[in-house]
Amino acid sequence: MLTLFSLSPLGHSHDELDRPSAAGTPHATTAAQSGIPTWEVTARLNYRYVEGDTARSAILPVAGLNQLPQAGHLWRGSALTGYWHPRPSWQVGLGTAYSDSEQAWQLHDAWLGWQTAPSSLGQSGGYFARLGRFASWSLGLPTLGISGLASQGVLGDDHVHGNGIQLGQKKIDRLWQLSWSDQASYPGATQAGFWTFQTVLPGTALALPKAVSQVDMLLGWSPEVNRQVIAGSVHRHSRDPDCEQRLLCWQGQAALVQFRAQGELSAALSWRALWLWRYEEGRLGSGQQGWIAQDQQLWNSALQLRYQPQARWEIVGQGDWLMLDQTLRGTDARRLGQLAQLLPNSRLTDQMARERSQRYSLQASYQARQDLQLVSGLAYDLTRNQADTLYWLGVNYSIGMTW
Repeated sequence: MLTLFSLSPLGHSHDELDRPSAAGTPHATTAAQSGIPTWEVTARLNYRYVEGDTARSAILPVAGLNQLPQAGHLWRGSALTGYWHPRPSWQVGLGTAYSDSEQAWQLHDAWLGWQTAPSSLGQSGGYFARLGRFASWSLGLPTLGISGLASQGVLGDDHVHGNGIQLGQKKIDRLWQLSWSDQASYPGATQAGFWTFQTVLPGTALALPKAVSQVDMLLGWSPEVNRQVIAGSVHRHSRDPDCEQRLLCWQGQAALVQFRAQGELSAALSWRALWLWRYEEGRLGSGQQGWIAQDQQLWNSALQLRYQPQARWEIVGQGDWLMLDQTLRGTDARRLGQLAQLLPNSRLTDQMARERSQRYSLQASYQARQDLQLVSGLAYDLTRNQADTLYWLGVNYSIGMTW
């Protein structure tokens, strides 16, 4: 059974919980453990053609987030990554990954890692540290044909990456890690960055039923956020905007809590679940436009059922639900709320807005070979009363080399 989170602390996390690297989590090989420098190179092609009524997701009323590409030729998840083990306890990662949001290949990994107990890597790796550019946290459940509502409402992007530092400890089926990453890892975070703490525990450690095999908890906090707002869109990796000029900005702080769990109901049927809460509190406006107080709460829950009738076939069904509550306070709240597209035109007299979104997906995959998977699926999406039915075909191909 695939795990929610790779317990190998120095693995590459490309924002997909069951895909810790381009083709699996790298572990130190026998050669690396004996002190001989070892290289590992993994390549993954993840292509999907999605047919839908709209090319991008509807804009959720979150100040300063991008729309996500949801139709056409999508390549998110494609990556090329290399790992080098110069010493038994040391590892270097370097890799690039494709972003559909920015339609370009980006530097995704460039880090130096260290961990104790190299002779048992992949089993009980002990303490570890990592410094450089990497994905310090992951969001939501494994993606099907299109990005989930968590990516749409929290990131406005299809990936997580940034520069930072990570410390933690791994013991067989348990892990904890504390991370700090720069402004690239959370939309609008300033030089104060984004802090996360994550712990992964087996269900037995919490006295949960046998159907729950693993629980994953993530806490996130950004003490200072500064996002430029231009009709609901912003380049999330840009430098801090100058909000004293004509720009419309959102400034404040953000907190995030995420719980994920997974388990098996039978030999052929497994499940995964998500509950997420994000709170942002601050102000909206600019030096010229004036400022109003604004806070927002986001709730997201999702449930996946995975059925494997035969060794090569898998059918996945998912329900994804999101709700946004926000309040604007100030004498100019209605005007600035409309300008930032936070208040619908039909409710301009109301300074409190609530939006609900839901998405239901079904996907079938066939493992043609060990390195080749074919997928097809469909989804019904209802975001801000914009209904859309999407269909997709895709192929996942991965290769790996070690020497």
